[in-house]
Amino acid sequence: MSELKEQLLKAQKRRKLINVYQVNNEVVYTGYVKRVGSQAFILETYNDNGIRDGGVLLKNVIVDFIETDSFDLDHMKKLILFADKQKLHHEETELLLPSAMELTQALLTLLQNQQMLAMLITTRAGKDEQYQESVVVKFDDQQILVDRIDKYDFQKRRTVVLRADEVVGIEFGGQEMASLTPLLSQMVPANHVDPQQLVLTDLPGQLQELVSSQQLAIVQPKNNREYFYIGQFLVANASEMIMAMVDGNGQFGGYVWFRYDDIQQVITTSDYLSVIAAVVAENKSWHRFAAPLLNADRAFDANDNNFLRIIGQSQRTQAVIRFRSLEAGTITGVIKRINKQNATLTVSTVDDDIVQEKNIGLETIVEMAFEYLKTYLARL
Repeated sequence: MSELKEQLLKAQKRRKLINVYQVNNEVVYTGYVKRVGSQAFILETYNDNGIRDGGVLLKNVIVDFIETDSFDLDHMKKLILFADKQKLHHEETELLLPSAMELTQALLTLLQNQQMLAMLITTRAGKDEQYQESVVVKFDDQQILVDRIDKYDFQKRRTVVLRADEVVGIEFGGQEMASLTPLLSQMVPANHVDPQQLVLTDLPGQLQELVSSQQLAIVQPKNNREYFYIGQFLVANASEMIMAMVDGNGQFGGYVWFRYDDIQQVITTSDYLSVIAAVVAENKSWHRFAAPLLNADRAFDANDNNFLRIIGQSQRTQAVIRFRSLEAGTITGVIKRINKQNATLTVSTVDDDIVQEKNIGLETIVEMAFEYLKTYLARL
């Protein structure tokens, strides 16, 4: 018996939380061992917030090492316990796998039979080729035929043939993929729409129309950052705007405040927006749009100075905010002092290993995210 298999069986027997580190891949999986095979194993996985979120099959050949004791794991245990108490966990994935098959073949059979969306991890170069969000069509010992979807661009949906030996992992059963599986018939080339963005001529007035319509939109901040915000505009006055954010699971993701000069573009129509809108509607119909401890119905007055109101209230309650400053960069923490005389605030950081205080000029702040799940977890 290999050392890795022995470690996995011991972790499974003792139900120990582990981190799995991969060869040539920075992604670390955290979870509990559910099945151990001769060439692969299955982990019940937990996301960065300590919430159970599906599982992953990993082949032994891509494992660098596993970790069973660390500060990171101790912190994750606290998050998992908190998620237990707050009932934040997603439904547990049942593994009704054919017992006579090798583990990878058994999971592929389950995914094919149930037509579940999964993420196949390959040894191919490039992120788009390494991670293939797909439905298994058929497979044998040599190759796997998949129906690959693209939720951002329906035109890119296509059939792909993968060699069996280049598939080294499979993510499955997570909340996002479970939400997208019923929409497979929607994500086809015939339903593709070209993205439409606002021509930014009168942004406050244009966004006020979106406030009134309550439609979802995508906001891309400046500086060519990789991420974007998706959500619904709540306030758009002459100097500031506020969005209620939606995450990739179609659930409430807190609020974000912007200055207008931080906005690169606003997209009002796209394939991804149609997908998220459908998932949000489904979540709301089942009363699972917002986690129990989050307030998704907060009201903001467009006649207020919401910037000052947000930082003032956050200082009083010692709530965590993620700031983005043109000078100080991104800082997450609680406000200790607001100095109106020199127009600065002092933040005690929560995103560093060493807690420290940093000063931010009020006029340099272009973005504030608040009341999302991580801001609550940061105080644990």
